Amino acid sequence: MTSTTSEAIEPESDGDYATQSFDAAPWMAGGESITVAWAHFPGSTTQAGGTFVAETPPYVTLSPGSPFADPTSTLDRTADLTFSWTSDTAPESTDYLGVYFDSGSTQVGCNFDASAGTGVVPAAALQTLGAGAGSFDIHSKRINGESLTATDGSTWSFGFNVDALARTSYGVAAGKVTFR
Repeated sequence: MTSTTSEAIEPESDGDYATQSFDAAPWMAGGESITVAWAHFPGSTTQAGGTFVAETPPYVTLSPGSPFADPTSTLDRTADLTFSWTSDTAPESTDYLGVYFDSGSTQVGCNFDASAGTGVVPAAALQTLGAGAGSFDIHSKRINGESLTATDGSTWSFGFNVDALARTSYGVAAGKVTFR
């Protein structure tokens, strides 16, 4: 099965490209390919563009007993959270499991080596989140980057992540939560 989606980014007035996110699901399993293509070299309409091909990260499934492996509506911020997971394909050195929490204007995020199969979010980090309504997002992540050299010798570097929400007993690991 092949799926195609196109997204466009535009430079800011200083020529830099702001961080952007695109929600698309062009793959059905880990290890598939995503092609990033550009029509012309950044900052030049005369130098030809190119492509970069990256594999998707392995899909991960939260293990039974892990936080958010089963439906959860509240989160105690006074205890460490120990996550464990399995993946559908062998993780590469650029693969991580990301655990992110948002409360108001505060975000707590921890990235763990996907091949470790376990990680701990410390209570001290969770306590920086305000009590009340918030959200969570647990996903596998592959970090990608590329450096390009222009005909004038200048170098442009770009990086991007490909993320896939972790599987759970009820769907995927993302949603609303109340922090206590």
